Amino acid sequence: MFNESRGNIRLPIPKYYTGGSFHLIDGEREYHYIRANDVCVSGVGLDVPSSLDRGKTVKLRFAMEGWRADLDGIVMWCARADRVGVSMRSYENYRVGIRLDPTHAQDNAMLFLTLKDSLEEQRPGPRV
Repeated sequence: MFNESRGNIRLPIPKYYTGGSFHLIDGEREYHYIRANDVCVSGVGLDVPSSLDRGKTVKLRFAMEGWRADLDGIVMWCARADRVGVSMRSYENYRVGIRLDPTHAQDNAMLFLTLKDSLEEQRPGPRV
């Protein structure tokens, strides 16, 4: 369904990730505590409740205890991908690919590395 077009390896984000929160600011619209599907050093895949236009400039915010990143990006693609909620009713959902501004590569890499470290800390260790 979604073709791989990134030149970097993606890090999948678990559905119920609790290490921090993602927010997307699209001009006047703000989406708080949205689900991130994956991240790489050059972009992020998100779920949002409404369509975003390709080429739109956005701001991505990731916040966790003691650290926050505000990164600029551009919408590379947006596709409808409705979901089924707890009530078993379908709700409108869009998968969106955000390319992070490459002129801020160091900040983008810091987000990726911070998420990678957080996910490794949450990963259960071997059972004894």
